[in-house]
Amino acid sequence: AQMFGKWHIGKNPTPKANSYLILKFDFSGIDTKSYESTENGFLVNVKKGFNNFIHQYNFLFSTKDIEQINNSLSANICATKFFEVLNNPKFKNAIYLLIDE
Repeated sequence: AQMFGKWHIGKNPTPKANSYLILKFDFSGIDTKSYESTENGFLVNVKKGFNNFIHQYNFLFSTKDIEQINNSLSANICATKFFEVLNNPKFKNAIYLLIDE
């Protein structure tokens, strides 16, 4: 509400205001000169997106969860471990995914 406080939407929030968790990936700037650099850049950026999410919503993740995500050697394994944590009946929030390429 602070960001949009002076605007109509800030003064009249919708029922869904603040109900989405934000997961953002920024894939711009990945070095694509080789397969290895592309794969490594993708993994680094996936982990960065997940870690920013974890930092913002740390109550959802145990230390073990975070270690498993960060120690993943591929983006696929990293994403699988991340979403395994959120595939929990206690987790009711929707995630809004933003991708910058």
